[in-house]
Amino acid sequence: MKPWLFIAFCLLTGLSFGGFLDEETILDRGERLTVSQNELFYVKEGVKPPVIVLLHGFGASVYSWDKVYKPLAEVSTVIAYDRPGFGYSSRVFSLPEGAYNPYLLDNQDEILFDLVDSVAGSHQSLILVGHSAGAAVAVEAYFQKPDRIAALILESPALEGHGPPQTSFSFDWSRVSFSTPLVKIILTRVLESAIGMAWHDPSTFTEKDRYYYKKPLEIEGWEVALQLFTLSQTPRIFVDRLNEIAVPVLYITGAEDRVIPPNLTESYAAATPDAELKVIPLCGHVAHEEQTETFIRSVIDFLNDRQLIE
Repeated sequence: MKPWLFIAFCLLTGLSFGGFLDEETILDRGERLTVSQNELFYVKEGVKPPVIVLLHGFGASVYSWDKVYKPLAEVSTVIAYDRPGFGYSSRVFSLPEGAYNPYLLDNQDEILFDLVDSVAGSHQSLILVGHSAGAAVAVEAYFQKPDRIAALILESPALEGHGPPQTSFSFDWSRVSFSTPLVKIILTRVLESAIGMAWHDPSTFTEKDRYYYKKPLEIEGWEVALQLFTLSQTPRIFVDRLNEIAVPVLYITGAEDRVIPPNLTESYAAATPDAELKVIPLCGHVAHEEQTETFIRSVIDFLNDRQLIE
């Protein structure tokens, strides 16, 4: 069996993963706070300025930052949270006409600022670290409130559309009821494709990772919320506005990224006035998980060079 097929199988079955459940993870540090009509699951670590906000990609959660948040918290205050619709934050299961929609990109940025203001104060300048679709949230946040943003760190950024990753199996999300058994077949194919594409070396996606990536799928109605999230996404192209970004930007990409090809990230860096580019060898779409030490070192070196940390 191919490794990525095995991973998808583990995610969708009830296999027992022992030997690590007594290990502390970022999830053990989490708290809940109601922000902008949403109950958010978030983690705050560290006390030093500046404030670094970690924004996960499509289908991920705060757990994806498990190996990153503590080292970054040694030089800053780190806030990571589950974006609405993912992880352990609240979900909306229906959207009557005129109802508040937390899945819209503009509202996601409102949620971001409201959370930071609530737990760290509105006077704080922010460094936004966005992975994949989380990078779109970061860039849109900059355009909404550029005076609040000190720098951007964009990892394998999905800047030519906001929503689920493109896979070899595509379908019209609006024509499938995610509450029917058919959704299992569809999501299986999406998981197989997305997981198979994200890691350069699938063996670095551990049993512990599989377990914690799978846990939010135990929340009742997650598939309905996922469909609403997906249908709420309107493609927003940021590429033509990158030349308007007036803060330092670090772009990070894996040399073997098959989701957002490295040449795309390189072109984004070339279009951004004050940008640096880090290409990490032997790495796919998830540098912060697959090549964690190199990712952390790249981020801290960038922040030091720009005198953004003490």
